[in-house]
Amino acid sequence: MRLVASAAAAIVAGIGMTAASTSPAVARTGDGNCEKTELCVYDSYGQKTNEGYYDLRGGHKNFHGMNWFRGDHGNIGDDISSVKAGSNPDCQGWTIWQHVNYKGYSFHIAKGVKFDFTGGYAWMYNEASSLEKWRC
Repeated sequence: MRLVASAAAAIVAGIGMTAASTSPAVARTGDGNCEKTELCVYDSYGQKTNEGYYDLRGGHKNFHGMNWFRGDHGNIGDDISSVKAGSNPDCQGWTIWQHVNYKGYSFHIAKGVKFDFTGGYAWMYNEASSLEKWRC
């Protein structure tokens, strides 16, 4: 009886592991897909993906070492010209910071907006270095 119970438990565990390994993968930040739950940053004005873009979610203490998809493939840290915020249903938006480790000047980016770092935002042109979620 014990042998049958042990065999049945092993089969159930095996089925559970198979089900877990075949479930869809969770998207990662920096995978090249600007999803509706992410903030996409761009190397140029006007959110032009062909000139360089990168997808972010939140909780990035340091953009340095992250490189643009397309464009010159350079580092995104201190090189962001425009943004497009996804709908991000679990938060009100993001806070983008001037320096690494959430330091320096910052401002909130509400979900669903897009803009260039010009005019009133020009002080952040090529300055952003970290990001976190806002009002989650």
